[in-house]
Amino acid sequence: MPSLAEILSAGGILRASEVVDLARAAKLDVACAAVLLLKESGGGRNIWGHDPVPTAGTYVPGGPVTRDNYRAYRDAILAGKAGRQGCGPTQLTYGPLQARADVLGGCWDWQANCRVGFEHLAGLIRANGVRDGFRRYNGSGPAAERYADDAMQRLRVWQDRLTVAPAAPLKPIPREDDMALTDADVERIADAVWRRAIVNSFGDTVEARQILNGTERRTAEILETVIRRD
Repeated sequence: MPSLAEILSAGGILRASEVVDLARAAKLDVACAAVLLLKESGGGRNIWGHDPVPTAGTYVPGGPVTRDNYRAYRDAILAGKAGRQGCGPTQLTYGPLQARADVLGGCWDWQANCRVGFEHLAGLIRANGVRDGFRRYNGSGPAAERYADDAMQRLRVWQDRLTVAPAAPLKPIPREDDMALTDADVERIADAVWRRAIVNSFGDTVEARQILNGTERRTAEILETVIRRD
């Protein structure tokens, strides 16, 4: 039986094993990651977009993204000589998203670009649902609506394909006397219990602990302190 990565690769997704790992780290459905890469860059190609904006001669629309032409593009943006262009496998365009990828290694870097794009789409989906998450990733207006409709059609196909892949084996649950938690364990527990983004009663996306009452918040703090204690 083929693995997730093998199914992705057969469907035209580049660097499939890395896509699986990055999607899971971003808490994004792997099928959604596949759809995003196919729609944005033909499966994960590290290329420039085709938006009709000034380039200042720093890159060729549709051509490869490199460290040098990305830095030249960024300098031209800061000098007011170029317009924002989709960049990389997830076509990051919005300034703060490109800057976030720069912090993680460079918007020109394939992994950093995918990480930011996957995290951004995952957040939009958590806050707005799957279809509207894809629509907001693209923007607004009729073109974005068509983008979302096509994404949903592709998503159903990919979900069907990926359900035949074997599930990752479950790790055995340790006995109580074996449960020595590492810092990484603590971070995962904290994220799952009270840091995860949720929607409050006003429709705003917040961390779970932001809506705890005083007693609950104090309990969470005590829990974190106890878990970290030697």
